Amino acid sequence: MNYKNSAVLLSIVIPCFNERERLPKTLNKILSYLNSSQEASIIPSWEIIVVDSASTDGTASLIDYEFREIVKVIKLKVKEGKGKSVKVGVLSSLGENVLICDADGSTPICEISKLLLALEKSSIAIGSRKDQSLLMKKQSVYRRFIGRVFNFLVRFITGVNVFDTQCGFKLGKGSELRNLFKKIQIKGFSYDVELLFLANIHKYKISEVPVIWMNDERSSINLWLDPVVMFFELLQIKFFHSFKFKNGN
Repeated sequence: MNYKNSAVLLSIVIPCFNERERLPKTLNKILSYLNSSQEASIIPSWEIIVVDSASTDGTASLIDYEFREIVKVIKLKVKEGKGKSVKVGVLSSLGENVLICDADGSTPICEISKLLLALEKSSIAIGSRKDQSLLMKKQSVYRRFIGRVFNFLVRFITGVNVFDTQCGFKLGKGSELRNLFKKIQIKGFSYDVELLFLANIHKYKISEVPVIWMNDERSSINLWLDPVVMFFELLQIKFFHSFKFKNGN
């Protein structure tokens, strides 16, 4: 954490599970960018929150040791899913703006400048892999197929009309984002859809911004089981929140 002012301009929330190898590299790149931005008065105050979802490879201990007093580490006792980790991180944040990004650094931190610009006219700016020319390393054919099917189901079931709900690079205004995450129920990968679904209910404007992205095949997603789980999560999102909204909650 590094504050020149009492207020925190930007919080960066990074969920992780068994990221001992990749996370330190990502953090060093983020810190280098933040220090340069701080000197230029672009991002004068910030905090980084790493939420460790009960890693078994010593990720939390390593980050605690290598980035002591720079990065706040929250250690969850039980692995409940990415959505749960992100929720804990966002609700622990203090920033005027909050960035959610993945531990593998698939999207370079410098791409935040695009999201910050979009956030001037919206409440949430989400990174998108829509522009194929910005994809430095593409996913496998099967993963792209699953992604297209999931995107169709997202639109059909929930009405969330964005190209890429699952890119792990999202920026939101802190107050609005914390308000939404208080209501989020999904603990798994479909939390992104629930976030955008709730944003639509609250009439928060969403901007989708094409960003540079490099695929890393070392993913924790099970390409056979997780799509099935995510389908049922979409149904849960639709009917749970639609029911609550109709009843004035």
